[in-house]
Amino acid sequence: MGRPPNSLITVFFVCSALTAQTIAYNPQPPIKILPPVTYPPLGPTGTSGPGCQVNKVGQIELRALPGQPPNVFHATLSVQVNGGLTWDLITGTFDCDLPSFVKNDHVDHLNTTTGDEFAGSASNDLLAFVYDSPTGARFCTRASLAVAFGASAPISGVPGGPIDPKLCSDGTLDKLAYKDVTTGNIVWATFDRVTGVATVPFVLVNGLSAAEGFHSPEPLRDPNGTARAFLLGKLHPANLSDAWYGSGKFNLPPGIAHPLHETAPPAATFLRNGTALGGTVFMPEGPTYGDPLKIDFMSTNCDVAAPDGSVLICNFFPYKPLEVYDVAVMLGDLGSSPILVPGANGLLGLDPAAPLVCVPFQTVRPYTGVACWTLRAPAGSSGVRLSSQSILLAPRAGVFLGNNSSVVVR
Repeated sequence: MGRPPNSLITVFFVCSALTAQTIAYNPQPPIKILPPVTYPPLGPTGTSGPGCQVNKVGQIELRALPGQPPNVFHATLSVQVNGGLTWDLITGTFDCDLPSFVKNDHVDHLNTTTGDEFAGSASNDLLAFVYDSPTGARFCTRASLAVAFGASAPISGVPGGPIDPKLCSDGTLDKLAYKDVTTGNIVWATFDRVTGVATVPFVLVNGLSAAEGFHSPEPLRDPNGTARAFLLGKLHPANLSDAWYGSGKFNLPPGIAHPLHETAPPAATFLRNGTALGGTVFMPEGPTYGDPLKIDFMSTNCDVAAPDGSVLICNFFPYKPLEVYDVAVMLGDLGSSPILVPGANGLLGLDPAAPLVCVPFQTVRPYTGVACWTLRAPAGSSGVRLSSQSILLAPRAGVFLGNNSSVVVR
């Protein structure tokens, strides 16, 4: 990981501390690198197999599979099968190069005939599992990847009703992210995988209301598996849902959420419960829940300086780029209005009249989806709040300017 010289960062933080940040418009959202397309390998035909004819795919989760190359994943799907009208859980392996899905029987016993088992999620080590059930959110564990998960038990400390539970990590502790059905907020809590108790809930993203709130949290991870941002669904009137991106850091007040992909009538759909491999998203589309939507985009995260002054900034980009990309993140003050940059895709959200720094570019490698830079705030910079913006250079596709996020030194 590269970082600018400390002298440059010191000057930048000091100058930015003297610059008032006035947000007069909404910060720039993530930018799509390629037009969204449907993705049959994770649709009904691609995930069907002997004895399991998938009719609909309503949820997808892909996780790195230990000991396997980066094109092979542990997959969890919520599906309707064999003509049934309720949702069931299935797991297996997915190879994004072939591409192919091979089902196993590791969660088959969790399905019932009394209602929907939905929104399955595995921990980073794939040894814990959570899901929604007709009786509320439940969890189970296993001793190794070679065996099925054990019997499930209720999760305590979370609201009733479907909550879209999602296992993730803050770098130290297991976390359970979920939707609060009464407020529309996205919350995460510390999760004990032994007892199934969720404690110390914290609001990640504020929803406008239960009717227009957020749902379907899915973490975008750094190379160590730590959640740095979230893919979200956002409800709209008339039972519609769009894809959004939440860039908030998790010890800040609720962070900023941006629209990632929105549709309008008559093409409006219900986008929900997708998965993210860096800046590549696979998101089921209701009401038909056929082949999911594949969205390739670029974004950056928010961060708060650690006690030692270190800040980790991540740039998320497509997992399997079609050409060589160089990516970076710019730091500065948020402008009063977006600026059109000739020849660039997207708008500049930073103020070009204020001090502006770009961290060193990294040439991206396939099968990563994220590049990170560790910066260090010098002593005396407490109270500084910077804005960031992701940038991507591609020989054929050109220059892309992504979303604005925040870097905060307490």
